[in-house]
Amino acid sequence: RNYLDDSAMAIAQGGSFSQSSYTGRSHFAELYTNLALSRHVDLLAGIDYRNQGTDQSNVYLSQYYSDTSKIGFDSARVRQSAGYVSLQIKELGGFNLGLGGRYNGFSKYGNVVTYSIDPSYVIDDRVKLFANLSSGFSAPTLYQLYSPYSDPYGQLSPEKTESLEMGAQYSRKHFNARGVFFQRHTKDEIIFTYDATYYNGFYINQDRQDDYGMEWEVSWKAGPWSLTGNYTYITGKGTTLSGGKDTSFYNLYRQPKNLLNLKAGWQPDEGLYISLSLRTVGKRIEPVYGSAPIPVASYYTLNGYAEYRLAKTWKFFLDLENLTDRQYFDIPGFNSKRFNFMAGIAVHL
Repeated sequence: RNYLDDSAMAIAQGGSFSQSSYTGRSHFAELYTNLALSRHVDLLAGIDYRNQGTDQSNVYLSQYYSDTSKIGFDSARVRQSAGYVSLQIKELGGFNLGLGGRYNGFSKYGNVVTYSIDPSYVIDDRVKLFANLSSGFSAPTLYQLYSPYSDPYGQLSPEKTESLEMGAQYSRKHFNARGVFFQRHTKDEIIFTYDATYYNGFYINQDRQDDYGMEWEVSWKAGPWSLTGNYTYITGKGTTLSGGKDTSFYNLYRQPKNLLNLKAGWQPDEGLYISLSLRTVGKRIEPVYGSAPIPVASYYTLNGYAEYRLAKTWKFFLDLENLTDRQYFDIPGFNSKRFNFMAGIAVHL
């Protein structure tokens, strides 16, 4: 990747010049096996090796600040070797259990062990209770470590997470419902932030990130009618040390706390299908570089769809989006589609 910013304004007049070049290499090898130890036990085991390196050069010239840096593959590289095993215990009177573990040997951050535990229980082939407890490890990328935006105060640490998910599912012939609660705790989350001391932005470690939420899904069918819907609620906060004490703040940018989708369909025969769908997106906040975030309004869209199949070969369709011609924004400054439609014919030979 090459980047050039050659301002039309001379440096003496307040312009700037910057040129950057980034080259990366990545090698990956893996060997694994999947064994059925018995009718009730499966085993997956494997090893892998990863080697990554980067070559970067950066030049920046302005009236107030100049900087030149270069780093090559010999210095900017990381190696990782890992071994993993997963044991799946199944169909023990409705009880199932998954156990997994992974050992990571990292050249820059030492040894890390992660795990996963997945129990579930099925009652009368209708109700399923399930849970998952797991941990995760995510090392900084080479760009985050060695680019001009690397942390000027010290070395970035890997992100480490612990996650819990639990829920229940009910299924019958024409009805299905599922509800899930989840929470995730992240330590040393990597974020990009502005630093007034350096008049620049950098990748740094935030002390911790805590997120949690719920999801519901439902589907129902009776005769020619069908209905599906899902609702998601998510919230969270970041916590960092400021002024000698912990400071917490909401930082799920562009992520609505509330998201709802509903769809109703009608199919009186094999040829004709008509549906109407509603999508609602709750309020969000948009990050602003070097300033406070701004609020983004909630919105909804109403969409319609119709198709007619003829002799299993021809399909005529009409797709109508944003029927109420709403003006909304997912990202401030970027327009979204007003009312639009697409009609066509599909032929299956």
